[in-house]
Amino acid sequence: MRKKSGQALVEFVLILPIFLIMIFTIVDISRVMMLKNNLESLSNDVISYYENDMSNNEITSKINSGDTKDISVDIELSGDYVTISLSKKLSPITPGLSYFTSDFFNVKTSRTFIKDDLSVTEEETTTTTIDEEINDEEVNE
Repeated sequence: MRKKSGQALVEFVLILPIFLIMIFTIVDISRVMMLKNNLESLSNDVISYYENDMSNNEITSKINSGDTKDISVDIELSGDYVTISLSKKLSPITPGLSYFTSDFFNVKTSRTFIKDDLSVTEEETTTTTIDEEINDEEVNE
């Protein structure tokens, strides 16, 4: 009869790396979702700053003050439509993920609305892209 005292330890050592990668991946996905929600919330602030005739540099400096850092703000005018895009790069914490993707996630949120003479009203959709390799996802509001 053989001793089986080390069997549980061997099984644990084989399963631990897979379990840790799953946990880190869940944390990374949660961080991306949280950043997306934060960018969505900040886009409302950018729209109100734009309504108050602030320049792109003023809006960018105002958005990047406080807890939010390194967020790029892009404002595009196309006729009566104004598109405001916010994006930020997020480094993953999952070990080995850089072998499969780039070294960071690029989370981007865009809002398109009609600029009236008196007020700005939101009209279009909100889109979010994560890592340009992943397909765009549209969220209708």
